[in-house]
Amino acid sequence: MRQKKYVIRTISITQQGEVENFFIPVPNNAKKLVAVGVVANNFLQNYVYYGVGLIGGNNNAFVQTLAKKKIPSTQSDNFTVNAALNQYIYYATPVRLGEKLFFNNGFGGGFEDPIIVNVTDASSGYTEPYYLYRSINDFLALTTIQVQ
Repeated sequence: MRQKKYVIRTISITQQGEVENFFIPVPNNAKKLVAVGVVANNFLQNYVYYGVGLIGGNNNAFVQTLAKKKIPSTQSDNFTVNAALNQYIYYATPVRLGEKLFFNNGFGGGFEDPIIVNVTDASSGYTEPYYLYRSINDFLALTTIQVQ
């Protein structure tokens, strides 16, 4: 009798009280599932988005147009943008990571209170609520923001 090359393993991930099951084919001779766990974690890890835009950006489509995105690695972050006349700095982060504080050269503030926007990751189709922040002022030129 021929032996199967793969076995199906189930990985359950709970986020915001909801359980999602993933069925992963694993080689029969695999000794560990570490790589599979990392793949599943990255698959579900939505990005932090940031960039500049005109006033009024407030939906999923707008967040997707922000020039920069990265997978959040810690609770704190730094980013640099160049905001021209009539351009504001925007920062969008998953609600599950908590509200953020913004600093520029050690001084706090400079951003409006966030609005909540549902953002769908284009590659995974996973949707979750995001805090979308906008700078109070436009035309901040080349600016580095520290996020905590």
